[in-house]
Amino acid sequence: MAVRASDVPTSTQLATRERVRKWQQEHRERYRAYLQAYRERNRDELNAKRRARRDARREHVTDRYGLTLEQLDTWLEFQGECCALCGKHLRLPFHIDHDHDTGVIRGLLHARCNQFAWTSPNYQKYAAGWV
Repeated sequence: MAVRASDVPTSTQLATRERVRKWQQEHRERYRAYLQAYRERNRDELNAKRRARRDARREHVTDRYGLTLEQLDTWLEFQGECCALCGKHLRLPFHIDHDHDTGVIRGLLHARCNQFAWTSPNYQKYAAGWV
């Protein structure tokens, strides 16, 4: 995927980010109070955004893999809520590992494990069960 020039932050943007991050660290309690008040004021809008993300995820999983969210939850429970590759606790966002030729789902992986699955020494052992 090519990076567009507009996606690269300018030096001014980077300086601003650093200044904001520093302020947030120095005024941690004040910043937390601000966030809490913001969440209370915008609760309905934030909940609507969460529902929209959940619905988009549901639609993606159903369209791409033919799974309902209940089936996905069952799969997650079957794996003990652990990554199929590294065995560590699985948290969102996770990826559905599947064979690109057949579409067969192999398991649920951390985003990072999914990205580097082919280079992992555990991958050969993991994939051996699917060959």
